[in-house]
Amino acid sequence: MDDFPHIHDEAVVYLAAGQGTDPTGALAGLHEGTNTALPAGSWGTASEVLAEVTQAMACHGYPAHDALHDVLLGRKPADTAPHGTSMLAQFAASVALSRILAQAGTVPSLILSQSLGECAALVAAGALTIAEGTRLVCALSDVYRSPGTRGALVLVQAGEAETRALLARAARDDLVLACVNTPRQTVVSGSADAVAALMGLAGPRRKILPVPLRAHDPALWEYRDRFLSLIGEVDQQPLRVPVYSSTQRRCYTEAEKLGEALADNWVMPAYSIDAFIRLAPPRGRLFIELGVGRTLAYSVGEMLPGARTLTPLDPPGASR
Repeated sequence: MDDFPHIHDEAVVYLAAGQGTDPTGALAGLHEGTNTALPAGSWGTASEVLAEVTQAMACHGYPAHDALHDVLLGRKPADTAPHGTSMLAQFAASVALSRILAQAGTVPSLILSQSLGECAALVAAGALTIAEGTRLVCALSDVYRSPGTRGALVLVQAGEAETRALLARAARDDLVLACVNTPRQTVVSGSADAVAALMGLAGPRRKILPVPLRAHDPALWEYRDRFLSLIGEVDQQPLRVPVYSSTQRRCYTEAEKLGEALADNWVMPAYSIDAFIRLAPPRGRLFIELGVGRTLAYSVGEMLPGARTLTPLDPPGASR
């Protein structure tokens, strides 16, 4: 499964994005019955998934059941919740959505994943159970307690070459190109001081994402190794659906050591742009954002004009 699979013209492609979108209120519409993008009664399914996630969280030192629900139902903002809640909320929302879609009969031909979204993608593809996926996200959160992982991610409205030129002007060793999403959108990772300096430079439009962490950053090798040591052997099953990793820049294989591959997200850049190029033209395919917001659906809209996208956990009217 390491070769990019043939995707037929009417296929469904899931898009599992990484961090960068605030999960506050992501499931509020399901809970209140106002989410019209998903079947009526979907909250029952989402609630079952949340129960499985919170049970697994408690086994790994994250007993904040109420905090997870408060964030996902919009009762409290994610940035005031206990450490790790935002990551776990994003993961839980994605997994809940994948189960809702599966129960509705939606079968993806490919899951395009990026960074944190890879854990949810692998659950949706059958390679990980919800409990195992939750364990990996808890371990990720554990390592992110270290002060050396703190920093910022910056969304830059520029392509790879222009962003690299901006970084050259910044002349900071603690700034790196983290993600290349489209020919006009990238992400930079760096220390808080370096990002503050970057934001003061003239050049392409940019904004700091609501993630006070570094990622896809070679400065984090120590933490990559710590993550691997913490997770040990990963209990993985055969993939039922191809999963494309934007970091590995290929689909996962059956022989993949998923722990090591996921750990590479700490230090290697993510190139979602490669998959979008291979999915052109979009034909009649439906691209569904498998999580909060519309991060990768936006990229699809830019790179594959005319593509059909669905963002079920985005505010009403945002889908296109």
